[in-house]
Amino acid sequence: MKNIFKYSLALLTVVLGFASCDSEKDANYEPAAASGSQVYFSNETPATVNITKDATSFSIPVLRVNTAGDLSVAITATDESGIFTIPSSVSFKDGESEAALTIGYDPTKLEYDDYKTIAISINDEQLKTLYGMSTITFNVGIKSPWVSLGKGAITDDIVASIFSVPNYTWAVEIEENAIQPGFYRVLNPYTADYPLLAEDEDGEFTVSKDPHYLYIHAEDPEAVYIELFATGLTLNADYGEISFQSLGNYFLTQQGKTLEEIKAAGYVGTLKEGVITFPVEGLLWGMALYKTGEAVNFANSSGLFSIVLPGYSMKDYSVGVEFNGIYTNLAGEAYAVANVELGADATNAKAVVMTADVDESAVADALASGELEGVSVNAGANNIRIAEDMIGSLKIIVAVIDEGEVKDYASTKFEYYGGASNPWKSVGTGYYTEDYIISYYGQKDDDGNFIPYDPVTYEVEIEENSDTPGLYRMKNAYAKLAAMFNETGGDKDIVVHAEIPTGVYILMQGTGVDFGKGEFGIESYGGYLISQNSDAPVADVVNYFTGKFGTLENGTITFPTITSKDETQFQGYLYANGQLFYYGGTTLASKIVLPTASASVKAKAKKRAAAADFARRLHNMSNANKAAKSSRALLISKKVKAVKR
Repeated sequence: MKNIFKYSLALLTVVLGFASCDSEKDANYEPAAASGSQVYFSNETPATVNITKDATSFSIPVLRVNTAGDLSVAITATDESGIFTIPSSVSFKDGESEAALTIGYDPTKLEYDDYKTIAISINDEQLKTLYGMSTITFNVGIKSPWVSLGKGAITDDIVASIFSVPNYTWAVEIEENAIQPGFYRVLNPYTADYPLLAEDEDGEFTVSKDPHYLYIHAEDPEAVYIELFATGLTLNADYGEISFQSLGNYFLTQQGKTLEEIKAAGYVGTLKEGVITFPVEGLLWGMALYKTGEAVNFANSSGLFSIVLPGYSMKDYSVGVEFNGIYTNLAGEAYAVANVELGADATNAKAVVMTADVDESAVADALASGELEGVSVNAGANNIRIAEDMIGSLKIIVAVIDEGEVKDYASTKFEYYGGASNPWKSVGTGYYTEDYIISYYGQKDDDGNFIPYDPVTYEVEIEENSDTPGLYRMKNAYAKLAAMFNETGGDKDIVVHAEIPTGVYILMQGTGVDFGKGEFGIESYGGYLISQNSDAPVADVVNYFTGKFGTLENGTITFPTITSKDETQFQGYLYANGQLFYYGGTTLASKIVLPTASASVKAKAKKRAAAADFARRLHNMSNANKAAKSSRALLISKKVKAVKR
């Protein structure tokens, strides 16, 4: 500033000339010192002031040159947001060169990264100074604690669980909370990037353009949970927006459980090696039609939901197995030959031969814990020992294990009779009218009444036991039904006892179908009576309970109508995970047409299987079958109570 004055003075002398030059002092003129208090704002005041959610005020420094005496300085402020409380003056005490202008605010009225502009001025001309700013303008806001980690990936098993669509995987933006490490959020996971939308030619799904954040608590990597999340994804106006949460969050927020309690109960997910996963049925879904805010229907039915953090990748622990025959060595020991396929990270796999009716998951866990001894297998052909006492329907189970934990498992069925001929001989193709699982699902009519789906008829291969005439089994009886729901499974055979043509029954047995409730099993009412009177000869039970068993006549097996105490009509029972679950055959249509039936009977069955509305029914099932569960739940709970086992 001093040099500027010197330069200005030099210009003046050029114009006016020098009057005189009596001394050196006259040639080096210095301006007079400014008078007054000289109040100003520091030029170091930041252009952006970051405040926090846990405070209610911040301060701006005001300075003065002359520190003598107490001084009150009037302040003029401009705040178009109206959020901030700015004093009309600032006060200095005697001897102080700096005072704080304290500005108040309500943190609840401020959003992250939404900065507001404030201007403050010193208006008294006598107090201003040439050496500092009398007006400053700055932005004030709360900086978001969320820091982008980059692109990760999500694999859906929410929409897939509801509508039986593929478990798509796609890239998503993931952020972490800088204040709370392990607290993540995913920006708009279900947007136009969700691959399902590209294949939705009918436009049944729509996506909101508003920001949607999926919040994930992984502060404890062994106790991960997801807050209730409205996806912004909507299935037409009838169903509304889809939402979901983790099972753990439900118990935390709606049942009052602690984090340690839900962790101990196994209601949580885990974060391992950058990958967040949840157990089967560890997530819950809802839709507007079915009380979105509650989200209490089981999702993650295949256990494939995952979120991969940026910088990590999902390890490939996949496994597949195919039966390739029987090998017998010189010592007479029998081995099942299996072709095994292993993912890149599946470096530890063990296999064992078990009976076909075992719980594969339990076997895999036993292999991992060492409770069950298995043989280590590699990719390609492997020989797996068959125990001497194992004959009949068997299966090879292969489990991929890492650090004592099952990562994946697979199985394949085969039959072995210790060198003897297989007693099961195919008698050809018949037709099965399924009315156990299908009638559990349905839709609501306009009055809110539940209407079960019509039974479905499809072809099945049927075998008869040469050692026990009249003993039949339907091969892979539920595979086609599973396919109708866009599911895998259903590869179990259903054995039908028709040794007594007037006393046909089906004992309780698994179907190999799991729609999120555990494996479904079926049992005819006659089968229930046989199991309840297992000490008595079958013929005696059939004769005693006349009219309660199925009949085989002209190559067709039909089952009678049973009426419960609550007036429900049914033909048998539906089980889930071996537990009585619901009535079976509620539309009273369960039927088996054997290959030995007359041509006219088989033609009618074939016509039913190829009915014109068949495709329509399947479309409806794939889009709404599981949505009906929530409305079905109360009906089921009431009716099951009336059934006494």
